[in-house]
Amino acid sequence: MDDDTPSTPEKGGTSGRRLAAVLHADVVGFSRLMAQDEGRTHARLMAHRELLYAALRGYNGRVVGTAGDAVLAVFDSVVDALSSALAIQEKLKQANADLPQDARLEFRIGLNIGDIIVDGDDIFGNGVNVAARTEALADPGGIAVSAAFKEQVGNRIPVAFEDRGLHTVKNIDEPLHVFAVTTGDGAAQHRARPKPRRKIAALLLVGVAICSLVAVAFVTGVFSIGQEDPVAQDSGDAVVSAVLQKPAIAVLPFESRGAAQDSYFGDGVTEELIGSLGRFSDLLVLSWSAVAPYKSQSVPVTQLSMDLGADYVVTGSVQRSDDNIRITVQLSDTSNGLLIWSERYDAQMTDLFEVQDRLVRQMVAALAVRVTLQEETRVAATPTESLTAYDLVLKGRDLLRQVVREANNEARDLFERALEEDPDYADAIAALGQTHLNDLSFGWTFRPEYSLETAIALARKAIELDPFNAGAFELLAAGQKYSGDLAGAERSIDQALEINPNNAMSHAERCSILMFSGRPAEALEASAFALRIDPYPRSDQLNCPIGSNLMLGQYQAVLDVFAAYPGRMSEEPVSLMFRAGAYAMLGQAEEAEEYRAAALARYPFLKAQNIAQIFKGEENRQTVLKALQKAGFD
Repeated sequence: MDDDTPSTPEKGGTSGRRLAAVLHADVVGFSRLMAQDEGRTHARLMAHRELLYAALRGYNGRVVGTAGDAVLAVFDSVVDALSSALAIQEKLKQANADLPQDARLEFRIGLNIGDIIVDGDDIFGNGVNVAARTEALADPGGIAVSAAFKEQVGNRIPVAFEDRGLHTVKNIDEPLHVFAVTTGDGAAQHRARPKPRRKIAALLLVGVAICSLVAVAFVTGVFSIGQEDPVAQDSGDAVVSAVLQKPAIAVLPFESRGAAQDSYFGDGVTEELIGSLGRFSDLLVLSWSAVAPYKSQSVPVTQLSMDLGADYVVTGSVQRSDDNIRITVQLSDTSNGLLIWSERYDAQMTDLFEVQDRLVRQMVAALAVRVTLQEETRVAATPTESLTAYDLVLKGRDLLRQVVREANNEARDLFERALEEDPDYADAIAALGQTHLNDLSFGWTFRPEYSLETAIALARKAIELDPFNAGAFELLAAGQKYSGDLAGAERSIDQALEINPNNAMSHAERCSILMFSGRPAEALEASAFALRIDPYPRSDQLNCPIGSNLMLGQYQAVLDVFAAYPGRMSEEPVSLMFRAGAYAMLGQAEEAEEYRAAALARYPFLKAQNIAQIFKGEENRQTVLKALQKAGFD
């Protein structure tokens, strides 16, 4: 126990075994904060503990242990325990309100009810362990509870419980079922955000158009679900073959008819359209990377069948001036070049989302598009109230495609500005989190722990605001993967793909998670899926097929991936590390040294043992370790 515990509630208790509610709390990123300013952080911890202890006393709680930034307490009542936790977070929120973001001490709180062993002032047992593991799964500034605790509380306190799923955690035999706590008011606000007075026209205008495209296609029978595809037959890849049973649609970059500096707006509309259309599970929608090379190009529609394997192509244009917007959309059959359907939309920005929502629902009902109620809701989702915020996010996404540190930093500034305009803009929050994850993935930070914690926190916040945000679940999955929670990462990425089954980045992330889980063969299947949707992947998307082949001892296949995608492997340090290992195992020492040096130049902290131990399965670890050590990594 800490010697400097200030004014703790009175301790004491009889020895023996009993049922009790257990509260465990600690500070998010405490080590990082201490490293930044030890004296100030310690002083604030002491002040925050006084607030915490006051809330514990107010609800009959008893502190039984403190260690560094952690606090352990027990209650006789689950109602008292949860009431105390809510009071603690409210007090701490007020205390942090006037502090800069990087100086705030945010606690996570975990609650459990279970059997404990009382030994004087201390408690032990599985009930304590579960509370600690539950706390680790709470959001910064939030409260998480075990399933047993939730059942005991019932509806006795006006809060909502958000199901966070099952988690495999250390020293607990059975998967831990965890729920996040939100207040009744917060939950209500989440379910019904205020109707905005000023809305963005682009996304749902395109959503209206694409619902018409899909509707016409299904109703007229031009989409032949289950038709054979010669490319699939030639490939021999079962996964790609299965994918190709769905009609493939390419959405070409929309032309921006206006000022040259507004070209990003047409790109953003295209990307939003790809995302919205990708949620229809009966379609295969090619990624932005697949269609980007055709920007400003005049290409015969029939050529896209050969180039991209697309059955249908969507083209269009966007023109905006002042508060007005015009969008034109066309759907064409690539087999014969015939125009199947076209439409033009003119509208004002103001209050347009309400109109578009109604139009989408009318067309879905009238044309019997085969979408679930959930998919319909997703397509009709409102992204933000602010056109300025939307504009800033489009510009930031445009920069992120460059995969360059300076562009990543500039994009971060744009996303932060977007959140100044609309703090509840989930897409901006997730995109901001992606910039922090990029810092970690590409070795652009000297504070990897901070980058990871920030990315995960922003992902959870985006999901809280928008539970249908596929990008936020993908970001969370990547963060969980880096944290070592591979089971949680797999659940999160599966959630992302349930929302949007046509997101190439999500399939690539699933590949990575399976690879680190010690399932390289399955990982290569996921990679094949991703590369069919996106034939122009980012370097980090290729890290998985490279690493999976390395784990399988297929060293030439590692080099074949690099050969197939020249020029795309200049930034991602781990893939360069794997390339060095493959060269070393093939006896090409000079090439191995070249790529070893390249990897360390981008990320000096790379260690063979650290990389190998991430993979599950001793055989997998030893295969990777042997290759990396032979390449000269420490």
